[in-house]
Amino acid sequence: MSNDFRVIWQLTKVSMRGMGRRAVPLSSKRTKLQKAQAAGKKVGTGAAMAVLMLILGLIFGVMFIAIFFVTRDIYVEAGIGWLYFAIAGIIVFFFSLITAIFQAQATIFNAKDNELLLAMPIKPRYILTARILGMLVPEYLFECVVMIPALVIWLIGGYGTVATCVLWLLEFILLPLFAMSVASFIGWLVAAATARLKRRNIFSTIFTLAFFLAYMYFCFNMSGAIQKLFDNGEAIAASLRNVFPVYHFGAALANGSVVSFLIFALCALVPFILLTYLLSANFIKIVTTSRAAKKFEYRAGEMKAAPVGGALLRREFRRYFSNAGLILNMSIGAVMALLAAVVFVINRDTVLSMLLSPEFVELGLTINPAFIAIGILMFCSTTSAGAAGLVSLEGKTLWLLRSLPVRGRDVLLAKVRFHVVSAGIPLFLASVIMAVGLGGNALGTIALILTPTLYTLFEGYFGVALDLQRARFDWTNEVQAVKQGMSVFITMFGSWALIIALGVLYGLVLHPLLHIGFDAFLLVADAIILGVTVMIRGWLVNGGERKWNGIDS
Repeated sequence: MSNDFRVIWQLTKVSMRGMGRRAVPLSSKRTKLQKAQAAGKKVGTGAAMAVLMLILGLIFGVMFIAIFFVTRDIYVEAGIGWLYFAIAGIIVFFFSLITAIFQAQATIFNAKDNELLLAMPIKPRYILTARILGMLVPEYLFECVVMIPALVIWLIGGYGTVATCVLWLLEFILLPLFAMSVASFIGWLVAAATARLKRRNIFSTIFTLAFFLAYMYFCFNMSGAIQKLFDNGEAIAASLRNVFPVYHFGAALANGSVVSFLIFALCALVPFILLTYLLSANFIKIVTTSRAAKKFEYRAGEMKAAPVGGALLRREFRRYFSNAGLILNMSIGAVMALLAAVVFVINRDTVLSMLLSPEFVELGLTINPAFIAIGILMFCSTTSAGAAGLVSLEGKTLWLLRSLPVRGRDVLLAKVRFHVVSAGIPLFLASVIMAVGLGGNALGTIALILTPTLYTLFEGYFGVALDLQRARFDWTNEVQAVKQGMSVFITMFGSWALIIALGVLYGLVLHPLLHIGFDAFLLVADAIILGVTVMIRGWLVNGGERKWNGIDS
């Protein structure tokens, strides 16, 4: 038994270590100085990521503290104190479910190293267990952000006991297992349903996009949902009392009921153990099932010539459409921008009345609606940061491009063009929707459309250049290349820093001191963005090409 645990632990450590190393590019051919520099970068990267996670945790923690502080006494006085913890559990469950569903496809069913591990003398259940443990780590981190504030506020109110703390710890461990069971089951159904489909990526993309839209709908309506929690607590309690696991999860903590805890433990452990057993028994069949519904036959035809740039661009799009995970993760920003534009225009009168209200005018806080619109679009665009993983996506196929008579600059510029087309067109449409909805003069309309478009161009060059410097080729799934790593982190937050810097420049210097109007400021901002983009492009086609030719995969 100890040997089994040792194997599982080693597999889990390898998985987690791989996730950590992806942030810092390493090379197999390094001098002692390069090793020391890499170690320093690793420490710096770890510290930066830790600080970021801490900041985000504090932000969300404060938000949940406010919610729990308001609802605690209301529910206790109404005799439905169990609903307090039930709501916390529901929040953890649904957020864990959404993230786990996306992870399950990439980590369990479509991992790049599945067949490699199965070729070794390792039992399938060890591989599966290690994968699940690796997926549970981020779930427990998010659970800390919700459940710790819930417990602290409960104890401050004088309602908790030692039994409450003990049961809280046990339910803290069990809750993500329940979400993981549901997510793995859904992922298994998707993998089985799409195993022999010819266009399975379309199905997977629609499925994951549906979950993402449901998640976005929940986020957009969160304030209304919170208000309903305050106003309709008893009605919600009456409905949730019939949901077996939810009621007993809350009752165990609020009432210190051991019986309710045991019932919830059964609800969490039985599905998890059963599903783990079924997946272990069928793991080899699941991951080795033929994915081809129909074999394509080669048919001789007329050879067609295409420009180098066009051929490389089509290559990028073929890879993009070959993986549902890539489509979703690289298109989140575009979908958010289009949704935000539609919501912004639908609620145009409400937004304008708020921004131009007499109270704001008296305080000197009037804000141009176009300023908010452009900020929203640029923020949404940055959330994808897809260009920051395009070099890393080459992985072990880098040699294919190296073997072709193609210049490095053509390859890099094709990646920039791919980002501009895939992310720029939706952002352009969102800009047009907002410009038409807001109205305004011709100069303002042109600036509202031009600024986000130039920003997309900047993102493309900045992301590709940065990924070229910090490319990572040892990913086990393509999604990891576009969502993990320091290049994605720097591109995302560096782009946000540019947005904030331009906003500060307008709000503190150009408008109050130089009395420059917003439309004129947008032209200045466009000139700054274009100038930075031109400088990055200059490096990419010269120094970047030399870097590409010397990069080690």
